Amino acid sequence: MGLREASTKDIPLLISLYKSFFDLKDLFLQDDEKISNYLELQIMRHKVLVFEESGLLKGAVILVNVSQNATKTHKVWKYRHFAFDSLGIAKQILEHAESHIKNQSDTAKVELIIPEHEEGLEFYKNNNYEHEAALKNHYQWDETSFVLGKSFQN
Repeated sequence: MGLREASTKDIPLLISLYKSFFDLKDLFLQDDEKISNYLELQIMRHKVLVFEESGLLKGAVILVNVSQNATKTHKVWKYRHFAFDSLGIAKQILEHAESHIKNQSDTAKVELIIPEHEEGLEFYKNNNYEHEAALKNHYQWDETSFVLGKSFQN
């Protein structure tokens, strides 16, 4: 089926994907009902992209518009819970997410925070996301998370 927007019927598959990808993230260590409630809220409030193949979700990301200027010509976005089974799938999701973000305003900025142990750090850097800061003890004690960013102008 490929890339599409998520619906609430995808929640069980999203839970499975996220639990396998984010094995250390506290949110996805909770019981399925709590995760389901959280994901349902995300689907209602934000654009959630999923990559489906053979009835399984192989990737997903939640696009969150966190702020904008008064004229809505500049917006700041975050990628929340970007998970993927392969770099090829991650690239397709990323390209679609960036395209969506570019079309929402004249200029835009994407910021994300990624822990040092989480898969994807090099992927983002290879796709022109710049290292902007390091946060010690951010999500967990004795762990560094990195702030990465990318700006867009139409």
